[in-house]
Amino acid sequence: MRVLFRCDGGDRPEIGTGHVVRCLLLADRLRSDRVAEVAIALRDFSEQKQEIEAAGHMVLPVPDGIPEPEATLKAMAAFRPDVLVMDRLANEPDHLRAYQREGIVLVVLDDLVGSQGVADLAINAILTGGRSAYEGEDYLVLPELEPEMGQSRTSTPTVFLSFGGYDHGDLVAKGVRALAGLQEPVFLLVVVGAGYPNVAALRDALNTQFHPHELLVGLSPRDFSACLRGASVAVVAGGLTMYDAFRHGVPAVVVSQYPHQALKADEFAAAGIAVHLGSGAEVSEERIRSAVEDLLRDEQRRAMLGWRGRARVDGHGLRRVAALLQVVERLAWDSEFFGFPVGRLWPLRLTPALADLADHRCGELGIRCLYFLCDSTHPASAELAKDRGFQFVDTRVTLEFRLEAPLFSRLDSPASIRPARAEDVPLLRDIAAVAFQQSRFYADPNFSKDAASRLYQVWIEKSCTGFADAVLVADVGGRAAGFITCNLLRPGRGDIGLVGVDASYAGRGLGRGLVTAALDWFSTRGVEHAEVVTQGRNDAALRLYERCGFRTARIEHWFHRWYEPRS
Repeated sequence: MRVLFRCDGGDRPEIGTGHVVRCLLLADRLRSDRVAEVAIALRDFSEQKQEIEAAGHMVLPVPDGIPEPEATLKAMAAFRPDVLVMDRLANEPDHLRAYQREGIVLVVLDDLVGSQGVADLAINAILTGGRSAYEGEDYLVLPELEPEMGQSRTSTPTVFLSFGGYDHGDLVAKGVRALAGLQEPVFLLVVVGAGYPNVAALRDALNTQFHPHELLVGLSPRDFSACLRGASVAVVAGGLTMYDAFRHGVPAVVVSQYPHQALKADEFAAAGIAVHLGSGAEVSEERIRSAVEDLLRDEQRRAMLGWRGRARVDGHGLRRVAALLQVVERLAWDSEFFGFPVGRLWPLRLTPALADLADHRCGELGIRCLYFLCDSTHPASAELAKDRGFQFVDTRVTLEFRLEAPLFSRLDSPASIRPARAEDVPLLRDIAAVAFQQSRFYADPNFSKDAASRLYQVWIEKSCTGFADAVLVADVGGRAAGFITCNLLRPGRGDIGLVGVDASYAGRGLGRGLVTAALDWFSTRGVEHAEVVTQGRNDAALRLYERCGFRTARIEHWFHRWYEPRS
């Protein structure tokens, strides 16, 4: 599989370096996962080109004199990709159609101009418009860090200052002048891109103020993110650095560089996630200094901003987008459990180009069974899936509960609810063996009933040994008669994994008691939004969750496609 990234960024006022950084992170991930050969085509921005080549990726230079779509078509002819990723802000629909005529899967990142209804995958993490299946902060491409990276360098509060890899308005110099007047003791950590032209003057400005400081130039995306992670407050623009601050729980004072950044920063300020001061060309040094001082003096507000930021951005977008780009992934656990290669088709909507590439990928990976979770609001995808040999096996219903609503009163029940213990596991396995016969693995005759039962037995056993954050048990006379598993996904969000009740106790309120206990468990851990998934054919489970106050959030359809085993 071959993936070509087409991006620009780095020396023009209208384009920062975030587009190049995003493509480089995705290229690194696809290579490390041994998924694809990659190349990056961009106009000749020397610093970005050097960074890409240093990472070991092929660079296809795009001369300034060649217009689009000819420039990208030339790069495609040189590399012959299976997937083309366009990360260039705005693309003409006719240009995108020209690329598609070359027989590729077309992916467009953050483009509301030309992508809608044209691209096979339109992924809009920042420029959301409500029309793509892949929108919002869950698709932000940010560096992945090890837990030990980014520890604070000093006991003194650290103020991180950066305006990205290309600071065309020299806002970092304004920031240094502003922060020099802080009365609070701080450590100033200033980061600029490799192409920043005024390093000497900036270093002189830092040396003439009295706060301890460090100036770093041209960091890799991972090192940049690690420096940000250890800060007490960040002064940043409204691009990827702002979202990276949210992900790390670092309170952000935002000085926007572009109009689209200002719109998003206003949205986050209104939600209590960030402090937005306005356009960098207009905001005064005094306002920057005052905003930072206010945060340094208000520990409770910093904590709340950080919590809300982490609740909004979980930092796993790189993994999600990379999965979409590879189209089909071989699932290691499922393959080992069932004893043959099992894959997942990651896009939620299907196009002919995606279906063709999925067949090619399944051939490469030797896939026997391919799962496809289909967006129910896109009937064309379901029809195409059936035409391509997929069989419908299940309707997946996701329900949600808002914990700011009052919890219902607990019903009388013969059971007490407690955490699971090691000695409960054999009984929990027995319950799990028969409790989930409405699931897609039972509905698909190509899976044996014994394998489907064992799947849920292993699932509950693994949940009791750390796969879930909590397993609660309904105890009747010292004997486990039901269970529920709970997972904390990110600050403020959790989900219920498995719910099972011994059939001999059906209709006695154990299920509702377990759900109530799970919501209590979530509420004591700051969860505001809980989800649970069940099958559309499971009327009993749907009634239980609805009686408990859950409401349907979305509906999707599971399809399976089976391929003949390779000889």
